[in-house]
This record gives sequence, structure tokens and C-alpha cells, in this order.
Amino acid sequence: LSTTTKFEISPKCSNLYELSKTQKKYHLSTSSSDLIKENTIITSNPCPSGLGFSSSTPYLCFSGQAVVIIYLGGPKDFNYIPPSLVQYGSELFAMAFIDHPNGIPIPSEIGAFPKLRFFAGLDSLQGTIPSEIGNAKQLHFLYLQDSRIHGTLPSEIGQANSLNQILFHHLSVTGTIPSEFGLLTQLEFLNFIHETHFLEGTIPSQFSNLASLKEFISYYSSFQGDLPKLTSLRAFVLNAAFMQSELPLQLLDNIQLTRFALVGNNIHGTLPSEYCLLVNLLSFEIGINILSGTIPSELGNMKNLLCLRLHRNLFTGTIPKEIENLKKLEMAELDSNNLFGEFPSGFHRFTSLTS
Repeated sequence: LSTTTKFEISPKCSNLYELSKTQKKYHLSTSSSDLIKENTIITSNPCPSGLGFSSSTPYLCFSGQAVVIIYLGGPKDFNYIPPSLVQYGSELFAMAFIDHPNGIPIPSEIGAFPKLRFFAGLDSLQGTIPSEIGNAKQLHFLYLQDSRIHGTLPSEIGQANSLNQILFHHLSVTGTIPSEFGLLTQLEFLNFIHETHFLEGTIPSQFSNLASLKEFISYYSSFQGDLPKLTSLRAFVLNAAFMQSELPLQLLDNIQLTRFALVGNNIHGTLPSEYCLLVNLLSFEIGINILSGTIPSELGNMKNLLCLRLHRNLFTGTIPKEIENLKKLEMAELDSNNLFGEFPSGFHRFTSLTS
């Protein structure tokens, strides 16, 4: 790695930088050939002296034009960040903590590294997100996954204005989304994914300032009120969010949308035919709501659909014949409505349909 390396990690991980765990081995490289075991230290050049790391410490250190520190598991009593790290942190590019049994606090020093672009904690951290994160002015990627992280989201995150991706998975954070998130004008990916109740309140109106936001995904939050106007979205997912409203029309300007999901809410009213103008959608998921009325025949215009989920609503009438135009469908869920009549006969010719 070097400071000139293009460093991008999408929520699905890019080919440039992969991070996966297989039988206590970690793949962390720009090629597909290097498997790195736990509790080893590897350097492309000698690490800066004085960091206090040895072959017995659970760190990986890549150095050169950039320094990357990876913390992989390790002794249960290892629960601190070496103080000497801050002294040599002027070249620190990336920091990741993976699989610590007890969890260590998110280091408040996160804001002391002027070149830090990547920070990740996967099943290894505990405590609250420190307000000092706002001082990490070059931070591009923030990924936290650990139920031991609690408290509220600090408003200071909005000061880390280089953030491009925020992925918060399975945290125990509660409260509201600070309006200061609207200051993150470089933000493209924002995920709040949990298995139980997570955030509440409204999605701040300041989100309308996020002109670069391509993906907003949230599971198990409790959002109310109007959605802000967002115009660059490619994926919008708000599942199990307990929303009580009609289908939002303010998102229809996102003609580039490929995924739209509002599953498991209290969405009522009808399915506006205007939604069928989102012809780039690959996945349209609005099941488990209380939508009523008929399924619009214009649905047949969404010819790129791979996944259609309208199940467990109150739709009435027949399944429109135009649905036969959706020849790329791989999954269609229309059950548990008040539909009648025959299923369109052309469906049996869909070779891609698996369920």
C-alpha cells in the first residue's frame, strides 16, 4: 500500500482490498494469494522503530509510504493501544481491529492521526464512539460492527467531512441521527443495520445536503416524519423502520435507483403508478405493509427487475397481465394479499424465475 494507492471499499468490498475470515485466517491484501494468520506481524519494509510490536503481539504492520495497523484477536488481557503509536501516527493510513474477545475502547486518538483514511472495528470494540472522531479530517471509511458499542451517535461525526462511507452494523447505539450528518457532503454510503431496535426520531432534513449519497440502508430503526429529498440515490432501504406514511413521492427523482425497499413498515395508501417510472430498478420490495388498491399495470415497464416483493399487503383485483414483461425476474412474492383470478400464463416461460 502507498499513499498514492486508490483506496476504496464499497459495502460489498472491492477487489482492491478484501477482508474476509475463513477458519481463523484473514485475507487482507491487494492480491488473492496472501492468507495471513492470526497473531503475526508482517512488514513490507521495517516498521517504524519504537512501536513496541513484536512477533507475539496481535498486529500486522505494513509500512512504506503508508502504515497500516491490523489488530487480529490476541490475548484477552490485551486491551489497550500502545501509547507509542501516537508518536508514529503521522504516517498512519489505516487501522482495523478484528475479533477481540473482551473488546477494547475505540481509541480517542482516532482524531490524532492526520493521514488516517480507514478505520474498522469488527467484533472487537466496546464503549461509546468518541467525540474526537470529528478531528479525523482525512477519514474516508468508518466501519463499526459490534453490539458492545453503545451510547448515542456523536454530533462531532459531522466534522469528519472527508467521510465517504459509514457502515454501522449490529451496534447498540440508540437515540437520533444528529443533524450534523448533513455536513458530510462527500458521503456516498450510509448504513445503519441492526437486528433489534436501533435509532429513532426523524431522518434529519439536512440530509438533503448530501448530494453525493448513493446508498442509504437502515434496518430496525424507528423513523417518523417526512423523508428528506435525496437526488443521487442508487439504493434506498428502510426495512422494519415502523414508518407510518404513504409511499414517499420525493424519492421518484432518483431515476438511477437500482434497489428500493420499504419492507415491514406501516406504509399505507396505494402503489402510485409513478413508481413504475423507476425503470432501472433491479429490486422493488414493499412487502409486509398495509398497502391497498390494485397493482398498477404500469409495473410491466420495470423490465430490469430481478426481485419483486409485494407480499403481505392488502392489494385487491387481479395480477396485471403486463407483469409478463418482467422477463428477468428471479423472485416474485405476491402472496398474502386479496388478489383473485388466474396467474398470468406467460410466467411459466420465465427461465430465470427461481422462487
